[in-house]
Amino acid sequence: MMSGDSEEQKPKWLRVMDLQTPVRFSETVQSALDSVADPEDPFNKPDFCAISYINHLFPSEPSLGHVGQVMADVQRQIDQVDQEISDILEKQSVAQLDSEALLEQTKQAMRELFGRIMDIKRQTDMSETTVKEITRDIRQLDLAKKNLTASITTLNHLHMLVSGLESLESFVKTKNFRDISNLLPGIQNVLEHFSQYMTVPQIKALSDQVNSIRIELADLTTTEFKRYFSGGFKKASGQQQSVPIEDVCLVLSVLDRTVREGLISWLIDQQLAEYKILFDDTQDDAWLDKIDLRFSWFRDCLIEFERKHAALLPAEWDVACKFAAEFFHLTASMLDQVMEKRCVELDAKLVLFAVQRAANFEALMARRFPGRAQTLFQSVLVGRFQKRMSIYTASLDKTLTDLIDQLVAKFQQLGPPSAEYGTSAVPIPTSSDLFVFYKKSIQQLLQLGMNANILVDLSRLFKKYLHEYAQRCLTGLLPKIASTHTTTTAGLLQSFLKEGDMPRLSNDEIYLVCCILITAEFCAETSHQLQEKLKEKAGDLALHEAFDFTNEREMFHGVVSSCVQVLVQDLETACEPALQTMTKMQWANVDTVGDESRYVASIRQHLRQCVVRIRDCLGQARKYFMQFCFRFVNAFVPKFINAILRCRPVSITGAEQLLLDTHALKTELVNLPVLESAAGRKPPEAFTKLVIKGMTKAEMILKLVMAPVDPDPGTFVEHYINFLPESDVVEFQKILDMKSVRKNEQTAIMDIFREKKAALDSKNDLNADRGGVASDAALSSGDNSSLDSRIRKLEKLVKKRF
Repeated sequence: MMSGDSEEQKPKWLRVMDLQTPVRFSETVQSALDSVADPEDPFNKPDFCAISYINHLFPSEPSLGHVGQVMADVQRQIDQVDQEISDILEKQSVAQLDSEALLEQTKQAMRELFGRIMDIKRQTDMSETTVKEITRDIRQLDLAKKNLTASITTLNHLHMLVSGLESLESFVKTKNFRDISNLLPGIQNVLEHFSQYMTVPQIKALSDQVNSIRIELADLTTTEFKRYFSGGFKKASGQQQSVPIEDVCLVLSVLDRTVREGLISWLIDQQLAEYKILFDDTQDDAWLDKIDLRFSWFRDCLIEFERKHAALLPAEWDVACKFAAEFFHLTASMLDQVMEKRCVELDAKLVLFAVQRAANFEALMARRFPGRAQTLFQSVLVGRFQKRMSIYTASLDKTLTDLIDQLVAKFQQLGPPSAEYGTSAVPIPTSSDLFVFYKKSIQQLLQLGMNANILVDLSRLFKKYLHEYAQRCLTGLLPKIASTHTTTTAGLLQSFLKEGDMPRLSNDEIYLVCCILITAEFCAETSHQLQEKLKEKAGDLALHEAFDFTNEREMFHGVVSSCVQVLVQDLETACEPALQTMTKMQWANVDTVGDESRYVASIRQHLRQCVVRIRDCLGQARKYFMQFCFRFVNAFVPKFINAILRCRPVSITGAEQLLLDTHALKTELVNLPVLESAAGRKPPEAFTKLVIKGMTKAEMILKLVMAPVDPDPGTFVEHYINFLPESDVVEFQKILDMKSVRKNEQTAIMDIFREKKAALDSKNDLNADRGGVASDAALSSGDNSSLDSRIRKLEKLVKKRF
């Protein structure tokens, strides 16, 4: 077997060729080798190493006996490869000869093709020269024909112009306007053909002659038109007219537009001269209460025009529409003047009356002249009242104030909603009146065509009275409940009253609170709908801050929260006497653990009466019922724990009884959302966790009261910190008081607590759950075997009872 010897020990022929280094080829060469040879053959692999291959053939010294046979096989393979190489070289040489012959033939064919192409090109050049010679004469003939045709056409146009001018002059002298209207457009069209020949004196003279005739015609037609319409539409007459007015209008239609438009403006001014006198701001008819007279006057004039003169004037003049547009702008200006002059006489009723009539008249004109109302009539009159709408908003402010007073008075008269219609609470009957009024106000302004700016002021006014309604019609109706934490003399006296004398909400008052809650929720939802409606109608002003009713919705949600708090306080008030009874019991004298205490039964009774009633009232708003349950537990559990801490001194048996009562209350609180429910629901998991977390602290306190302090106070303190890691010195002292530890002993124990508590606070990685489990194990082992036995017996008693 061969091995890697040092360079000096290698044979000379082996040192010349390094057999250990694999032979590497490029990717192209390697790919070609793989295509003609077996890639699985060891000799064809890129990483072939001769020494490794020899070591593979002769792994041991005995295997060297076959070296002759192996060399013969290798020689056979070499001979075979040499033969294959010879065959390939022979084939390659033959193929090379054939390729050279084929390439020579191809070159010869290309030379022949190039020669043919050159022959075709020479023939093409000769043909092009021949065609150019043939077409040169044809082009000359075509140019001559074109010039001759243009000359004949120009001469014809010149003849038509000269003869037309002669005829036109004769028609002008005889005032033959109908023939003039037919001839003048043709002369103008012919004259346009000579626009490039204006430098020719004769052509320039003809053009000046046409212009002078046009000026003369403008004067003649203006005179005839004004003579006919000198008195306006109503007084127009053709008795003294020398020529038909229809023919005059035909000539005006072919003259310059400025002439026609000037006469139309003159005619409209003639007609409106009477209107300006009749409705001057010094006249009584000019005031807003008689605004209909303006529109009646215009309507009569328009009817008179369409009856007598509409057929005389060309339809494309659109005189009626222009008359209406001018009347609109003049009326708007006159209304501005009269309102400015008599502004002290304006009131909301008068403004709304005038706006309504103006809006109706704009709609009438929009139907009379369809397609042009958007640009000519829309908001021309109504828009002039926009800056006067502050009078309307001030009136609306007063109206809303009266409406709120009426809603309050209506509630006081009818009283709260009656529960006879069913147990579920319903919105207060007057709750929709305010939003109905809002809806009517918006519809009224939109029908009048007011722009979005008035909606901004209206939205701010709506917000103001949403707050007013919430304060006076919702929050103001809530029953008043004295706080259970009052420290006044009256409150202290109240705490000594019997349980039946505690101030409570009646069933009707509970129903009223639930109705107010439902009403507030309705108002919050409707406020959002009101916001979206205003934004929809506001257009480009939709993002204005006035249309954001978020604060108003939050205000109504605040009313909902207040209602829930009133219900919670009422139930707290009901349970307060029972907790006071609990603190006054002599727990140090309890010698046996019996049934649950009387105060537990009292709390259970109040819970079932009150919670079931509230759940029925809020049947359609269960989320608020659950909010009530959560709030009550958050308020009651700390009070219950505080009551436990006020029970001192407490014997071990008394602590066992309190632990039994605590478990009973925990069971009752866990089932609070489903008390006496036939639906078969389970309390929400979050609510169950909340109750268990709070009541577990109460159970831990009682277990600590049952745990002994002696003989090692340090162990007791460690157990206490493990049970109640969030407790403080004040709470710890209360528990020592419950255990009847003497004051002189408490000082040393509290010093130990402070020291261990500080050490615990410095360990941020302490796991509270592991600490709780460890504390249970600690209290159940070692010197606390007697306590473990008592707790086990108590747990069996609790399981048996519940």
